[in-house]
Amino acid sequence: MWIGKLLVNAQVGRGKRGYFIIYFLLVMSAYFINSTILFP
Repeated sequence: MWIGKLLVNAQVGRGKRGYFIIYFLLVMSAYFINSTILFP
């Protein structure tokens, strides 16, 4: 899955880019959960 690929890239990068990818995933997952709750 693309999520797994992003996690692998984050672990390999280990820099600001890795943290940015993890932060981006957290924001997108939170947005997805909120959208599903607000608009079922």
